[in-house]
Amino acid sequence: MDTVVATAVLLSFFCSVASQCNNAIWTPATNCSQCSVNATCVNRTLFFTCACNTSFFGDGLTCKTSTECALKDCCPVGYRWDSNTTCCSSLSECSDANKCSPLEDCKDTLGSYVCIGPKRNNSSLPNCSGKNCSGGQDCLNSSISGPSCLDPCEYYMNLSDPWRSVRQTPGDFHCDNNLHGWYRFVGPGGLQMLEGCVSTLQCGTLFPVTLGGKHPRLADGIVTLDGLRGCISETNISVKACPGNYYVYKFSGLQDDCRGYCTDPDESCVPACTADHECTYSDGQWSCQCNTTMYQTPVSSSQLVEHLSCGSPTIELTVRKCAVEAMHLNSSEAHLINQNCKGIPVVSGNETLLSFRIYTINDMCDTHLSVNNPHIIYSNTLILSPVNTAPNVSGLSVDFICNYPMTVESSLGIGIVPLYSMTTLSVAGEGTYLVKMTLYQLSNYTSVYSGTVVTLSLDTILFVEISVESAQDTFVVLMKNCFATPTPNVSDATKYNIITNGCPDRNGALVYVAQNGENLKGRYSLKLFRFVDSSSVYMHCQIQLCSKSTNTCKPNCSSRLLARSEDSDGTNIATLSSVRIIRDDPAASGSSFSPGLPWISQLCFLIIFFILCGI
Repeated sequence: MDTVVATAVLLSFFCSVASQCNNAIWTPATNCSQCSVNATCVNRTLFFTCACNTSFFGDGLTCKTSTECALKDCCPVGYRWDSNTTCCSSLSECSDANKCSPLEDCKDTLGSYVCIGPKRNNSSLPNCSGKNCSGGQDCLNSSISGPSCLDPCEYYMNLSDPWRSVRQTPGDFHCDNNLHGWYRFVGPGGLQMLEGCVSTLQCGTLFPVTLGGKHPRLADGIVTLDGLRGCISETNISVKACPGNYYVYKFSGLQDDCRGYCTDPDESCVPACTADHECTYSDGQWSCQCNTTMYQTPVSSSQLVEHLSCGSPTIELTVRKCAVEAMHLNSSEAHLINQNCKGIPVVSGNETLLSFRIYTINDMCDTHLSVNNPHIIYSNTLILSPVNTAPNVSGLSVDFICNYPMTVESSLGIGIVPLYSMTTLSVAGEGTYLVKMTLYQLSNYTSVYSGTVVTLSLDTILFVEISVESAQDTFVVLMKNCFATPTPNVSDATKYNIITNGCPDRNGALVYVAQNGENLKGRYSLKLFRFVDSSSVYMHCQIQLCSKSTNTCKPNCSSRLLARSEDSDGTNIATLSSVRIIRDDPAASGSSFSPGLPWISQLCFLIIFFILCGI
């Protein structure tokens, strides 16, 4: 959109003799202190006027000598310094054929000009460089193609002055006599012109100009309404309602006097709009609508996709709502493969997002689950359809994928870095499962040890459970290798094997494996033990995730000879550090392992990656 920001200028109030060159240029003021010391102030009852004294030139607020004016033009807008007559001379604006639109007539006024054109009522406009403009187009001068039929909703300038509000009383008088062309009101002053009559000395100007009729609807095209000074029509204002709930106005210039266009500030968007939205008025109500001009065209993937979070059990894709609308796509109908899975609007910071969630378990959005060793892959597609008013716009599909690698990591809070590609607009990320190790008091695995320090009697049996949360029940967890060390280091040279190759280690103490390779929980029990010269014991486990369909997940432990110890390099070990034993017997024997010691039980959570086995 070719949008240019413009602000209204402070224009002189012209009350003068008929001569084109004179000293009697008057400017309205709220009090005489605003006048130049080289000007005369006159009380006009409701306001004051300032005019430069003899031998001084300017608008009355600022007055200069002829010498100063010859060096730097001191004349107000619409005038220029004439060295021959040594005074401010009104410009002949209409000598420039491009001052008005191609189908308008130009008429000079004192210090300004007006454009006189046909009245519109959604009517076509013929003979625009040989073409007929539709009821929603105007014949405008294009810098590229000359006179062209263009939509003023895409070719306008902004007026953001807060003083235009009908609630504003003038501290200074602002004048719009030199505004010509299509404009849109933005900002705190109001988003549309005031409808109906208003008295003088309001809207930050001497004579406010308002609309003498109701604003048009989208289907009405361009309509021409009366521009009122007080309740008297004295100019024509063309108006058009635009997609996005805003209006544009065509101003043709105002004759004489200091007049300004008055706006209605009674906008009410509750709650307040986020930074990517505008509070706009349409069909008698205010609402927050996307400011699509914030996004470059074409919209890039980084503008569209805010974040992809590959969590457990939730996978979340968030896209920017206004970026979707900037692409002329329907944000309210955006959905995943299952059409019932639509985006939920959420406010994040200064922008509104659409959140799409799928789940690694019990998903209802037709999410596709696949296994590609060594990954478990969840994938879905965001489907965006064009809005009805954009027939030449194609829909867009956003494929997003979360890979859950099965290589064990020993750190908590693995960072997720989504990848973006505009070729197919696919989004990919990496996720993690949650592994929990719990220490129970009883063999039914129902009573968890609580507190920071737990004191246990001699010959206490520990019941240990390892569970994988948020994984599909088509998988089972296999406790492949479990062992203990006197330090948190999984590569510690001193190591006591508990489970090897999925079975109780034949060289270790009595271990009973209650459950392994059957579902998403593994359970085993053993008697307490300790290391010589160490008050602590750290337990570790290598976890693998297997597919039930392979029938190779449950280990065959019929022969303990199969369960030989295998040294690990530590790369595939999940250091759960779930149990730390503190010895309270200073006279403990020198044997390598001893039963019956007090324990400190710590329930720890570890996010890990897995290695898929048997697939």
